[in-house]
Amino acid sequence: IFCLAITLWSTFFLERWKRHCAELAYRWGVYGAEDKELTAELAKGASKEVSSVEVRRTLSWIGVLVLVLLQVNVMLYYNYIQSNYASYVGNEWYSQAVPAVVYYGLCNLSSALLYPITTVLTDFEMHPTKAEAEGSLVIKHFTLTFVSEFSALFYAAFV
Repeated sequence: IFCLAITLWSTFFLERWKRHCAELAYRWGVYGAEDKELTAELAKGASKEVSSVEVRRTLSWIGVLVLVLLQVNVMLYYNYIQSNYASYVGNEWYSQAVPAVVYYGLCNLSSALLYPITTVLTDFEMHPTKAEAEGSLVIKHFTLTFVSEFSALFYAAFV
């Protein structure tokens, strides 16, 4: 329910932000300037081969899939360690706390590394326009952050 609420809130926030930006662009007299930039960027990037761009995008999404699988494997390994850690040290108070703190640290580390990784993957794709590149970056970053933050929650809830 929390995930759904956050997703709905962020969608509502982004739509309101787009409306606010459009109002300001109209008020400042620059509404439609992005279309001129888009046309110029398309003309500049028209010489690129389509097959090369498609291959780069496919390789980039394969990289995202590998990162998602890596994050899920880390989460599953964490759950394995947590279930077996108590048998190694006994039923002490820290037998549940130590694996949780380690996993928390891993989540923070992966969150810190996600933006640079998604930026490199998006730059590798060589999008013809800035807007297209930003859209791809947002989708990649959202996907990886969602998996990083909520995979353990889904595992605990449904498995």
